[in-house]
Amino acid sequence: MKPFRLDIVSTYRAPLYGFAILWIVIYHATIDNVDFSFGIEQLLWFKGIMELGNAGVDIFLFLSGVCLFFSYAKKPTLHDFMKKRAVRLIVPLVVIDYGYWIIRCLVQDPDLGTAMAHFVLKATTLEFWFTGVASVWFVSLLIPLYACYPLIHAFLFESPRGNAAVRLVVLEALIIAVDLSLWAYVPDFYYMIEIAIGRIPVFVFGCFAGKYVYERRTLGWWTWIIVAALAVTFVSLKPTDLIVVPWNRLFQALGGISLSYAICGVFAIFDRPGVPEKPAAMRFLSFVGGFSLELYLTHIALNQIYSFTPLYMEGALLPYLVVAAAAVFAAWGAREYAIEPVSKRMLSKEDGAHRDRAPRRRP
Repeated sequence: MKPFRLDIVSTYRAPLYGFAILWIVIYHATIDNVDFSFGIEQLLWFKGIMELGNAGVDIFLFLSGVCLFFSYAKKPTLHDFMKKRAVRLIVPLVVIDYGYWIIRCLVQDPDLGTAMAHFVLKATTLEFWFTGVASVWFVSLLIPLYACYPLIHAFLFESPRGNAAVRLVVLEALIIAVDLSLWAYVPDFYYMIEIAIGRIPVFVFGCFAGKYVYERRTLGWWTWIIVAALAVTFVSLKPTDLIVVPWNRLFQALGGISLSYAICGVFAIFDRPGVPEKPAAMRFLSFVGGFSLELYLTHIALNQIYSFTPLYMEGALLPYLVVAAAAVFAAWGAREYAIEPVSKRMLSKEDGAHRDRAPRRRP
């Protein structure tokens, strides 16, 4: 059998992002009580799979850590690295959400001062950390994680003592200790933000794995057995109450990592050697993966707008699918005609301003 390639998540990064975001979109429907068994007992397993869609977030975070290593390996200046990350997160937020948030804040808060204060909390993504409102909690988490990446990278890979695996264990242990301390001593605050802080370990592991994905390391074929066992264990136990808070997020991290590789393994099976054209399903997933963050933001906004209208019907599948399809088209349009041009312009201005400067290396 072929060896286990760690870089398979890089090879199939685009369709994996697409799979993850569509799984998340479907998961949002289950929160709204859409029944994906359609009342048929034999389809209860399908309903269960759809209800596991929040694992798509863990796939996202794992891939984010991996991809940041690839970006950092190009040895950009710290300023350039941070600016590209900021542009990637903030421009989609401004284009997709700011207009909607301004209108919503003005409608909900007739007092202009209160409305603007509410908008500032949303616009800075601080609302989640202060109030627990989780509409865009994923971006609220990514901003500090991206900002901390250079420190994480330096701790894992640039220390002259020890090896990266030992330092990973130390860092993960510290994160888990903080997580458990919040759970034990400030439970109200912990439960308000646990959807985010409980997922930091999977991002950090992605930062660690990025080096070995980048170097195209391989493991024995038996690694596929371990990955499959972890994925099956996650799918089997996650719907039960056996894994409780605060350990559930760590269990889900294992699920997200193992599913990332298991799903890519399936892609590899259908990706026929010597055939340049990918299967149609993979091409579609790759297409959607190209604007996954935009789809996440757009779908949440459109779903909220739909819930405020007289057309809203809790648990109705057809309207939800219409909203999801509209979100795909709107997210693609926003990415293609607004976000991408604005982002390129912002970054090209920066390149022009630094064109005559000598390149600087990170210390």
